[in-house]
Amino acid sequence: VDISAVIVMAHGGDGDIIWGSDERPANIKKDILDRFSNENCRSMIEKPKFFVFQSCRGNETDQGMRGMSAPGASTAMDGIEENKIASVLDDAIIAYATIPDYVAWRNK
Repeated sequence: VDISAVIVMAHGGDGDIIWGSDERPANIKKDILDRFSNENCRSMIEKPKFFVFQSCRGNETDQGMRGMSAPGASTAMDGIEENKIASVLDDAIIAYATIPDYVAWRNK
């Protein structure tokens, strides 16, 4: 294996907990990410590991904001191309150099 890609879509909650279809909680760090650590998965040492978690991370809701639609995506009413859009950052991939609680090393 030259690369690992793990994509999880689940219900989530506070503390990086996600819920499986069996309704049991799983901790993203302890139950998923740690399984790919160098200590636990030696076959993946120095190989890229890509993780995407499509799940809630809390209880805050985005009420949206009024804004202009993307070109060609309008539901124009009365000639006005304005509708409600998300006010939070969306349509983005966010990557960190390390997992929570750990430092990021730039060299070995």
